[in-house]
Amino acid sequence: FPTRRSSDLSSPTGRKMSTPLTHGADKWLSRLLLSPEGILYEDGQLQIGVKSEFHGHLGRIAIFFGNKISVALESFTATIDVEDPDALTVTLPKIPTSTLGPMSQIQQLVHVECKDIFDSPPILNISYLAGSLQTITLRLPIFLSKFVEPVQLGASDFFERWKQDRKSTRLNSSHHP
Repeated sequence: FPTRRSSDLSSPTGRKMSTPLTHGADKWLSRLLLSPEGILYEDGQLQIGVKSEFHGHLGRIAIFFGNKISVALESFTATIDVEDPDALTVTLPKIPTSTLGPMSQIQQLVHVECKDIFDSPPILNISYLAGSLQTITLRLPIFLSKFVEPVQLGASDFFERWKQDRKSTRLNSSHHP
């Protein structure tokens, strides 16, 4: 389950090539924008689910791959591409099995560290043999907003911060007409 830089997918001119997502993949992703768990993708052969938790700049995601058919999925591979590895680090504590047995499920843990602002969620690339080569390309539900934690403030602290924010907004807007 290697992690690759998206720059590994660059063209000979050095320009980054965008990875085409599997048709309909964004429909599943949008459901996970605000939820820590759910289905990331499903078709007649494979179901991919995720459970995630984030604390500060660190996150952990369990990806579940479920074989829905009565034959094994052979040569099963999954890789993750990160557009900006200096901003977002994705590591995998163990390498998954290359065979997904019939009507069974495997789990892959993914550790994530947010080091800076990033624009694009990592891309999960899956391929396997089930009669013929199958490929699936999805975005993982890792967004900058997942790393935000609420701040607990009492009423007086809240209004003090509010005044400071308003004051700094006025100062910034007076310097930038």
